[in-house]
Amino acid sequence: MRVLHVSPLYWPSLGGAEQVTQTISERMARDGHVVTVLTTDASSEECFWNSRGSRLDRQDEWLNGVHVIRVPVRPFPLGRLSLFVARGLAIRVLDPLQLQSMVRRIGAWMPRVPAFTQALQNLADSFDLIHGFNLSWESCLVDAYDFARARSRVFIATPFLHTGEPGQARVSRNYQMSHQRAALRGSDRVIVQTQIEARAIEQMGIDRARIVEVGVGIDPASIEGGQADRFRSRYNLHGPIVAFIGRVMYDKGAMSLVRAMQQVWASGMEVEVVIAGLPMPDFKRFLERQPPQPHLHVLGPIDAVDKRDLLAAADVLALPSRAESFGIVYLEAWAYAKPVIGARAGGVPDVIEDGVDGWLVKFGDVAGLAQQITRLILNPAEAKAIGARGYLKLQQRYTWDRIYRTVQDTYCEAVEQAQGALHA
Repeated sequence: MRVLHVSPLYWPSLGGAEQVTQTISERMARDGHVVTVLTTDASSEECFWNSRGSRLDRQDEWLNGVHVIRVPVRPFPLGRLSLFVARGLAIRVLDPLQLQSMVRRIGAWMPRVPAFTQALQNLADSFDLIHGFNLSWESCLVDAYDFARARSRVFIATPFLHTGEPGQARVSRNYQMSHQRAALRGSDRVIVQTQIEARAIEQMGIDRARIVEVGVGIDPASIEGGQADRFRSRYNLHGPIVAFIGRVMYDKGAMSLVRAMQQVWASGMEVEVVIAGLPMPDFKRFLERQPPQPHLHVLGPIDAVDKRDLLAAADVLALPSRAESFGIVYLEAWAYAKPVIGARAGGVPDVIEDGVDGWLVKFGDVAGLAQQITRLILNPAEAKAIGARGYLKLQQRYTWDRIYRTVQDTYCEAVEQAQGALHA
C-alpha cells in the first residue's frame, strides 16, 4: 500500500500526536508499505507564531524507512496572542455568521504553510490512501483533505479532538469550525481514541459507521530501563516525587498542580514536584509571581533517558489536564506501575477508571488535587495497588501491537471499499 501521512508536526517534535503519527508510519514502513510523511519544518508549535522558534533544516530525508518531506512554515506575524485572537474571531464571530470564506482564510494560518498545497501537488497521484492528523492545527489536514477529494483518493482523519470539560465548549469549539467539520464529514474514516471523542464527533454530523475507535498505545519495551536512583542523584531529590510531564500550561493543569502542592507543603509534607516539558508563556508568567519553593523543580524539555528515569523515580504522575484527547503519558506511567491523576475532561475518563487504576479530579479543583496527591503519598500500599492495575490495563489494551493491527485493518477496509465502489 502507498500511504501519505500529513501532520503539522513530526519527530523530533515530542507531542502525543507526533508520537502516534511516527509510530504508525514506521510500523507500516517496516511491514513493507511505502510511506511518505508531509509535514512542516517546525520543531515545535512555537514556530507557528515565533520567528525565532527552532527550525529543522532537513527538508527531505528518510527516517526509519519513512520518506519525510518538510515544508517551511511562516510564523503568524504578530505573535502568539494575535494568532489566537484571530482564531477566536473566526470561532465566535465569523463562523456563526456563516462567513465561511473568511473563516477558511484564517484557518489557513493554523499553521501558515503557503507551499503546502504545492508540495501536495508535487507528490502527484501516487497514493492509495491519505491520512491527515491533528485538527487542532488544521491547515495541513484540511489541505490534504481537499487534495484527496479532488483526486478521488481515500482520506482518513485523526483529529485528536479535545472535548474539554463536560458541558463547556471552551476547548471543543476550536475543532468545530465549518471547514473542520466539512473535512471530517467528507472523510472515508475518522479515527478516534475514546468513546467520548466518538460521541463528540458523531454530534458534529459524522456518520457513526465511519467513526473507528482505535485508541493509543505505547511499546512498553521502549520506555523500560529507567533508574530512579540516577534521577534522584542528578537532581538532588530526597522526598516522594510527584511528576508532571507535558506542555507546561494552564490547560494542561500545570498551575493547578503548583497551587495544589502549595497546600500539600503548607501541611508540612516535604514532597518534590518535578515538572518536565516546554513551559508556555502563561506558565512562565504564573511562576514569576510565585514565592520561591525549594521542592519545585521545573526542568523544561527532557530527553528520553531523563524521562524514563523520572517515571521510575516518581511516586505519582499528576497531569490534571482538560486538553487531552487521550493522554499517552498515563500509559507511560503505568509501564512503571505508577498511580496517575487526571482530570474529568477530554478523553481521560475513558482511559483512567477513577479509584481503580488512577484518580480523576475536576479540572482546576486545587483542593481536590491536593487531597488525592496527599492520599497517594501517605498510603503507599494503595498507590502500589492502583499502579499495578494500571500496568495490567496497559498490557491488556494499550500496547502498539494491539493498536496498530486495528489501524491496519481500518486502512485495508477503507481502500477495499473504495476500490469496490470504483468497479461497481
